[in-house]
Amino acid sequence: MPPERRRVPGIGVLSPLAMFVGEAPGRFGADRSGVPFVGDRSGGILAQMMDIIGLSVTVNAYVTNLVRCNPRDQMGRNRKPLSTEISACGRFLMCELELVKPQVVIPLGELATRFLLGRSIAACRSRPQLLNGLTYYPLYHPSYVARNAYPLSQYVAEFRQLGALLGALPASRGSPAP
Repeated sequence: MPPERRRVPGIGVLSPLAMFVGEAPGRFGADRSGVPFVGDRSGGILAQMMDIIGLSVTVNAYVTNLVRCNPRDQMGRNRKPLSTEISACGRFLMCELELVKPQVVIPLGELATRFLLGRSIAACRSRPQLLNGLTYYPLYHPSYVARNAYPLSQYVAEFRQLGALLGALPASRGSPAP
């Protein structure tokens, strides 16, 4: 019998400069820690990138996922969330966006980008997108970098571009999320 999976809520401050939206909790990371992007290689890369541009979930950022529970295949490995899982959890993400009120939303990867922008990440990666009064800045998911499918140096450069965009905005009005 597979181990019980937990629902993993977002973490961070309200009214942050940046809100990162990943795909789903990883089985070795958030599914164990209960905190998005904590405990696995993807989380380590995201933490490193956030640190480079001065973001922290205790000061000016918020981190969450499109799907709240770790989706697993029959062998117990991570798998892409199914459309039914995205539909079930997507409404919670939309409520979370309304509650958190970020200045910029950073969809991480194809699924989060498609859900939030209705476009492929290839069509808009590393370029600000304005939709319904919100600015989005899609980037590859850190797992893409963790498995050496994308150069870390290029990822750092793209995060520095994000940092420049965020630096042009007023400082975060962040307050702890409930």
